[in-house]
Amino acid sequence: MSNGTPGLSLFVIFGASGDLSRRKILPALFQLHTQGNTKAGCVILGLSRKPDFDDDAFRKIGNAAIGETIAPPADVADWTSQYFHGQSIGDGTPADYAALRERITALEAQYGTMTVRVFYVALPPESFPAAIMGLGEAGLAAPTESTRLVIEKPFGHDLASSRSLSHTVHKYFVEDQVYRIDHYLGKET
Repeated sequence: MSNGTPGLSLFVIFGASGDLSRRKILPALFQLHTQGNTKAGCVILGLSRKPDFDDDAFRKIGNAAIGETIAPPADVADWTSQYFHGQSIGDGTPADYAALRERITALEAQYGTMTVRVFYVALPPESFPAAIMGLGEAGLAAPTESTRLVIEKPFGHDLASSRSLSHTVHKYFVEDQVYRIDHYLGKET
């Protein structure tokens, strides 16, 4: 993946239509963009279980979440129209993850191969294993320095559940690819 535009990133958000995405993730990505921290660009692919979730639906969410609080709506709409894409992940079946893989391939054909892929799991904790397994089984978790997995929220509810989730993660990702953050403890991060 390193032969594309230098620095161009693909940021895939699981739970893109949710509260965490609207209130925290999307505004943070816009701030990174406006501060010049994504100079080459950051393509954002939002995933939702909603069957009608597409580019337009995700752009509306982004425009509302960011345009009302951080920046003039026209600036936000310009950014979202250029970089926001949405897709339904349906029930998370192997076919849904194969469609995700195809969409990523299509975005890379459109923008050029991404130098970094980040899969941001902003879902309820009980949904983490299925999302991680879906990525792994679809071949999207290739252990490379350019693929990352971000898990937001508590990483298990006790030692046993944390170990079980770690086992699932490490079945598909190496530790250097994984970033865990609790959104209450990591607000400043």
